[in-house]
Amino acid sequence: MSTTIEIAENLARHFIKATYKEHAINYINIEINSLYYPQSKQPLTYDIKAAIVELIERNIAHDPKCLKIFQQYKPVLLKKLNREVNFTEQNAKQEYFRIEKFKGNLSYVLNYATTQLKSLIYKD
Repeated sequence: MSTTIEIAENLARHFIKATYKEHAINYINIEINSLYYPQSKQPLTYDIKAAIVELIERNIAHDPKCLKIFQQYKPVLLKKLNREVNFTEQNAKQEYFRIEKFKGNLSYVLNYATTQLKSLIYKD
């Protein structure tokens, strides 16, 4: 398994070699978002993702032209990485509420059906 430093070095190397830097930024975004904590299998927190971006920037520092381009794209990259974290948390919350809403609706239907059935049974 690769270390964080090795991952940052590889991503920096990819960025430097890339002809289209915007595509390289998208690649970096995808690669960082695919990382997870080994034991819990949970995605990385935004703070760790931002630290990886900083490591990438340090590895690009020896190439002034690429560094300048990377620094232009860096805010966009950080925004995308933060959005992914928020999107994941939001989806988890929405799914939880959908399940709870479904259980509430199901409970209502069962209570209504039971009441109707009791009224039919006790009328006779």
